Amino acid sequence: MLAVRTANAWAAMGGRAILANVAYLPSHPEVVSQISSRVALIPELGQGDAGLKTICANYDVDIIHSSMWWADAYVATHGIEDIPHMPWVTTMHGCHESILENPQIDHRFPDLMGYMRQRMDAWVPVAEKNTRIFDSLGMPDHVTRIPNGVPVIPPRSLTREELGLRESAVVLCLASRAIETKGWAAAAEMVQSLNSEGLSVDLMLIGEGPVYEDLKELDLPHVHLYGHRGNIQDYMAACDIGILPSFFVGESMPLVLLELMALGKPIVATDAGEIPLLVADGDAPCGLIVPLSNAGQLDAIAFRHALKALIADPDRRSQFGAAAKHRYETRFTIEHMMESYRQVYADVLRRIAQDKTAW
Repeated sequence: MLAVRTANAWAAMGGRAILANVAYLPSHPEVVSQISSRVALIPELGQGDAGLKTICANYDVDIIHSSMWWADAYVATHGIEDIPHMPWVTTMHGCHESILENPQIDHRFPDLMGYMRQRMDAWVPVAEKNTRIFDSLGMPDHVTRIPNGVPVIPPRSLTREELGLRESAVVLCLASRAIETKGWAAAAEMVQSLNSEGLSVDLMLIGEGPVYEDLKELDLPHVHLYGHRGNIQDYMAACDIGILPSFFVGESMPLVLLELMALGKPIVATDAGEIPLLVADGDAPCGLIVPLSNAGQLDAIAFRHALKALIADPDRRSQFGAAAKHRYETRFTIEHMMESYRQVYADVLRRIAQDKTAW
């Protein structure tokens, strides 16, 4: 979604953008539906395609911007060496350190990272932790940290009746990939526990993955599964508290929290990645942060206590929500992000033009 929003925003600014899926995962219809009509789409690149040199020539490409490790690896192995003066920028948001922790994910990682370290024209980490990959390689000359940004899409009003939610309930919303380390199963268990204590709490789960399938089979009361949704902000708008009980090793700066903040929702989340900087940095926090254990695991008891405290205090929820909206508007809009990328692109093009003149 970061790639989609970057392409959409660049096109809206008057630029040209071609969005290409390197086919690590198939294009999801709900994601494709979010792509602007101003953006050209290559829905699936593969081993038999024409190669980067031909693609860049056909589309008159000025800069390659890869996002996520699998896109980096595609560029590195599909012809970037044939276009040595083509600028190459990458955004880093967790994949690289995930592979550092689990090398079996991609055995090509060490060799390709060594090549990229020399070839890449600009690295854009979204979080300080993303630069851990350079501890052994050495920090590149051109590293610019750019926080994520999201657009505000005015939500369509969805009633609680439409969504199957109780009118009396405090509604929590977790939107992410449905994997264990994003806290899906733990969130469902917490909601079961809170209801057993006499609290009226409903949980909205938005996304797809293995834990989605597991929870679908369990059919738990007060746990509502909506799958992947392109209009995610319509669903988020119906909640009272946004949550992210994540202990995902690659967590950096989750877009879903920014979307919740843009809607003025209070947050309860762990301290994984840069989440504390999103939620609690400065004098006006917009939610509660629950530290992970020393082993990097979710402290479900502490998380449930934080939820109970916020569920019981609607005034505090309102204060956090107002702070969330202000924090988003001053620091995490799509306009802030795109101006920073514009500067990175301009700097890369300037440096390459100077090199060509020197040659």
